Amino acid sequence: MYFVKNKIYRERLDKCNECPFYVESTKSCGTLVVGATVELPIPDSDQFEEIKLCGCIMPIKAKFAFFGCPARKWTALIDSEQYTTLKAFLAEVKKTKRLEGENLQYLYTIMDTLTGGRVERTTCAPCIIKWIREIEETMKQYEASTQSPE
Repeated sequence: MYFVKNKIYRERLDKCNECPFYVESTKSCGTLVVGATVELPIPDSDQFEEIKLCGCIMPIKAKFAFFGCPARKWTALIDSEQYTTLKAFLAEVKKTKRLEGENLQYLYTIMDTLTGGRVERTTCAPCIIKWIREIEETMKQYEASTQSPE
């Protein structure tokens, strides 16, 4: 799993504590587990949009790099477009079993983003395989946690 640095974590929690939807007693975004549906103003507009609060325990959720705030108080370290690109990239690497040149540079960039720092540049195959497996596992857990119950 990829976690944000302590500074980002504290900033996220500060924003949660200031949010009108934060429930102090449960430390959740809206009603614990259930969340809630609320209206938020659309930035640079006089209109509103309905959003679903997540109901997550925010001191836990705020640690994860892949998660963002549904009330737009803080964002995931990668956006949905980057996530989709990363997913396609990993599928291609798995299919071709090759990673070199621009693709290796892309992996370094993603790792820098997910770790909030600069990872050591390496061509060590076991190290790179470990990174890819960690990213895949994080994505799998992220996707499982964001699926709506049916």
